[in-house]
Amino acid sequence: MKKCILAILAAAAVLIVAVTSSGAAPPPIAAETRATLTGHSSRVQSVAFSPDGKTLASASRDRTVRLWDTASGKLRRTLSGHTDRVQSVAFAPDGKTLASAGSDREIKLWDVASGNELRTLAGHTDSVKSVAFSPDGKTLASGSEDRQIKLWDIATGKQQRTLSGHGYGVESVAFSPDGKTLASGSQDATIKLWDVGTGKLKSTLSGHAGWLTCVTFSPDGKTLASSGNDGKIKLWDAAQSAVGTQSAVGTQSAVGTLGRLRATLAGHKL
Repeated sequence: MKKCILAILAAAAVLIVAVTSSGAAPPPIAAETRATLTGHSSRVQSVAFSPDGKTLASASRDRTVRLWDTASGKLRRTLSGHTDRVQSVAFAPDGKTLASAGSDREIKLWDVASGNELRTLAGHTDSVKSVAFSPDGKTLASGSEDRQIKLWDIATGKQQRTLSGHGYGVESVAFSPDGKTLASGSQDATIKLWDVGTGKLKSTLSGHAGWLTCVTFSPDGKTLASSGNDGKIKLWDAAQSAVGTQSAVGTQSAVGTLGRLRATLAGHKL
C-alpha cells in the first residue's frame, strides 16, 4: 500500500492559507532531483529523515531497512532481521535509535550508529503499519492491522497500554508536539485522538470517504493533517476540548474547538 508523507504540510501551511483566502492556485514550483537512491529489490513503503537530516531511512517490502547518507546519496548500511515486508520506520528524537515495523507483526529497535538490533517488541497479532516516537523519546506508539494501538516503554521494551476502538486496521499514528495526545488514522475512515497519559479516547473525527493513510500534527500542535484513499487531505483543529465524538462540523466548547474541519485539500487523482 502506498504511504503518504505529510510532514511537509506544516511548512506549506502559509501557502494553504494564501490559496484558500485568494482562491488562486499557486504557480508551479520548478524542482530538480538531487539524487535517486536505488538498492531495494521491492516497493519502498516508508521513509524517514534523522533529526539532524544527515541520514534517511527507508523501509521496503524486500524485508530490509536501508540507511542512506543524504549528502552523498550513498548507502551507509542495510538492516536485516524482519521476516516479512517492512511497513514503517521512525527515528527517535535524539537520532540514536531507529524503530521499524513489519508485516511479521514485530517492531524492531536499532542502534543507528552500529546497525545492531537492540530489541524486538512483540504483541500485535497482525501486520504493524505505523510507528512513532513520543517527543521525549521515552515512548513508542504502534498501529496495526489488528485494530489496536500499543504504547511501548523504550527503556524496558514493555507494553505500557493498548488502545482499542477502531473498527478496522490502524494505518498511521502520530504524537502531538507536547506528547500529550496521540492521533490514529484507520481503515474505518476515522481519526481518533487519545490522551497519552490515561489512554482514554478524547475524540473521533469523521469526514474522509475512505480509509485513512496518514495523520500528522503541525509543529505548533494546533492543526492535525490527515490523508485518505479518497484522494483528499483534511486539516483539523487540534485544540483541546471536551470529550466527545466530532464530525466534520466540529463541536464548540469552553476551552476550544476540537475536530473542527478547517480545510479540505483536493486535487490528487489517486
